[in-house]
Amino acid sequence: MHPATREAQITVGVIARSLRAYVNLLEGVHAALPPEPKNIERILEGYLPYKVSVEVRAALEISCKDLRDAADRLERAARMTRRELRREFTPRTDAPPRDPIHGLEDAGGEESSSSSDGSGSESNAADGTLAPPRRRARQRRRPSRRGQA
Repeated sequence: MHPATREAQITVGVIARSLRAYVNLLEGVHAALPPEPKNIERILEGYLPYKVSVEVRAALEISCKDLRDAADRLERAARMTRRELRREFTPRTDAPPRDPIHGLEDAGGEESSSSSDGSGSESNAADGTLAPPRRRARQRRRPSRRGQA
């Protein structure tokens, strides 16, 4: 592993732990809020205006969830190894997608057909774009002029 990658993993691990600490702080703020109003359902359904405590509570709940998810992703990246990535890898079984630029074969094994305009460009039926013209077979060499005076 490249040293910069390992250093990034260490840094990401530190950031993940910091995010967890912020989540704990935010959860403490959330716990200190007054109880939800009795008419919370009507507020959430839009029949009554939001109260500041409802807005703060919602922001804290959503932020805590998002920060927990971010910390989880960062912690996973911080401890990931090549061996673990290989173990988790599942090779694709489908055919590679058609390359509209180079006219490579698609899953059915058919090549794109040449256009009827004689330009040699090929049409990609999927999106109508044109692939560059194929190179023509090498033409015969011109006679050498070496022997001519």
